[in-house]
Amino acid sequence: MLMMKEILLDLLIESPYYGYLAGKVRFVEDTSVKKIRTSFDSAPVVTYNPNWFTSLDEHLKKGAVVHELLHLGLLHFYRRDGREPILWHLACDIAISELMPREQVHDEIVTLDTIYRELALILPPKSTAEDYYDHLSDNETKVDFEYKTGHTEVVFESGKRAETEPLEEMDRTDLNLQALIDELTSIQIAAQSEDALDADLSQKTETAYKGFKLNWRNVLKRFLTGQGRVTTRKSYKRQSRRFDDLPGTKRSIGIRALVAVDESGSVSDGDVADFHKELLRINGINSAHITAVRFDTTCSEPVPLSRFVSENKRLRRGGTDFRPVFALADQLKVPLVILFTDGAGEAPRVVNQKVLWILTGGGKAPVDYGLSIKYMA
Repeated sequence: MLMMKEILLDLLIESPYYGYLAGKVRFVEDTSVKKIRTSFDSAPVVTYNPNWFTSLDEHLKKGAVVHELLHLGLLHFYRRDGREPILWHLACDIAISELMPREQVHDEIVTLDTIYRELALILPPKSTAEDYYDHLSDNETKVDFEYKTGHTEVVFESGKRAETEPLEEMDRTDLNLQALIDELTSIQIAAQSEDALDADLSQKTETAYKGFKLNWRNVLKRFLTGQGRVTTRKSYKRQSRRFDDLPGTKRSIGIRALVAVDESGSVSDGDVADFHKELLRINGINSAHITAVRFDTTCSEPVPLSRFVSENKRLRRGGTDFRPVFALADQLKVPLVILFTDGAGEAPRVVNQKVLWILTGGGKAPVDYGLSIKYMA
C-alpha cells in the first residue's frame, strides 16, 4: 500500500512538474479533515485524512495529490475575483479533470462528462475555469447546494451528489504572492526545459501567469541558468580512457538560446538602449550558450552575445516581423528564443521553440504561445 511519501517520490520520477510542485508544499495528516484540502500558512499546505487516503487505489492517490497541486499551479486560489465560491470550485475541478488521466479522477469529481449527463450541456474541452464558471452560472438553477458541516454537497436534478467546499480565496495583494509566482514560474520553466510538461498544461500555466506581475529578471535568469542538460556525445578528438582506439565522450552543459532585439521603428531609442543594458547582464551568465541578433523585418547576422554587446548601438528602424527570427532559430536548432520587443508585428502561428517575450511597458505579445513578462527598467 503506497503512502504519501511514496506517492510524492513516484510523482517526482514519473512527472517532474508535479514532483517539483510538491516540493514547495507541506503535507500534513489530520483525521479531522474529511478528505483533502489546500490552505496557506505563509506557504501552501495540503492537509489530508490518512484513513481516507489509504482507502484509495494507487491511481486515485496520485490523482488526489495531482488535483490539489494543479489548484496551486494554476493559481485557482487567486483567480476567483469575487465569483460565487462553490460554482468557482466546480469550474476549477472541471478544468483540472481535463488535464488529468481519467483513471486518476475520482468519480466524485465533477467533470465534463458529469455536466453532459446531468445538465445536457456540451462544454468545450480543456478550457479555463473562468469559461466553465460562466457556463455553470448560466445554468445554476439546475443545481442545488446543501451546506453541511465541513463540506457542501452539489445536488443535480437526477439526484446525483458531489462533495465540494469553497477554495480558499487569496488576495492578489498578498505579500507572499510574488514569491509564490516566482517559485511557480521557476517550476514551469524547469519542467518545460526537460520536456516534462504536457503541452496543454504548459499553455494553461502560461495563460494563468500572464494575469500576474512577474519579476521579469528572475524569470529571464531561470530561462538561462540551471535549465540546460548535460549532454554526452562521441568525440574522435578525444580517445576513450577505458578502451584504446575508441572515441571518447565530450560533455557539454547549458542551454542554447537565441536572443533577438527588436530595433523596429515602433520601439523607442530609450527602450533599445535599455535592452542593450540588460544584454550586458545576460552576457555574464556562463552556463548558457547565447547567440544574439537585432531585427526589424529581417535579422542581422547571428553572433555570440559577447560580440553583440560590444556593438552597443542601434542600426535599424524598419517595420516588425518576428518570422525571420524563428526561421533563424530553426536553422540554428536552438530550443529557446528570447525576444526584447514591444510585440507589434507579425509572428508565425506555430513555432518549435520555448519562447520568452520581454515586452516594453505598453507592449503585448502578438500570439498566445510563450511566456510574456513586462520589462521594467
